[in-house]
Amino acid sequence: MQSDRPSAVGGVEADHEIGLDRGHCPLTRRRRRTRTALALLLVTAAVAAPLGTRSFAYDAAAIIEQLPRGYIGFFQWDGSAQTQQVAITFTVLQPLADDKVEARGCGRYDASGLVTEIRVKMQVDAVTLKFEMWELDPIGSAGFTTDGSHKGGLSSDLQRLDAEWETASTGAKGKLHLGAGPTISCGAPSARGPSEEAAAKPS
Repeated sequence: MQSDRPSAVGGVEADHEIGLDRGHCPLTRRRRRTRTALALLLVTAAVAAPLGTRSFAYDAAAIIEQLPRGYIGFFQWDGSAQTQQVAITFTVLQPLADDKVEARGCGRYDASGLVTEIRVKMQVDAVTLKFEMWELDPIGSAGFTTDGSHKGGLSSDLQRLDAEWETASTGAKGKLHLGAGPTISCGAPSARGPSEEAAAKPS
């Protein structure tokens, strides 16, 4: 029967084969070194990963400096085909305890021409970029609900704001998707004036 291995010539081939079996081949050693180095890199990355959730290099001061003052986009109730145009502007930002920031300003919902203006207050965790935002003092229809809040997160570059609204009393939910954009004027409530018919986010 023919052997799978070539025959030894003068003992040279046999010695070479013994070297392969014993792991003395230079290529084998290089592969082992490469695998060892890769394993060390993976272990180092795992150890260096934060045990908490500081995913981004922000603190409260950086959020205050870099957060866009204007966001625009849309809101949509779950199960509804209608989208509502939304604009949010932050006029006052201040640091809170534990690397949090409070941003206050105003907003506007436009549902097919029916406009409601609101005040907004948002609290952002600078460590995780998670936030909660409340809507206050709607100017318009009494049907606009402020019984709840938006909870979500900012993108790592602070240019996007995505959140889910949940109405506290009914559990109704909707999605808010905003991107950095132009600001709107935040006038005093008396100067804004109520619209005759506004039902941008009815309960």
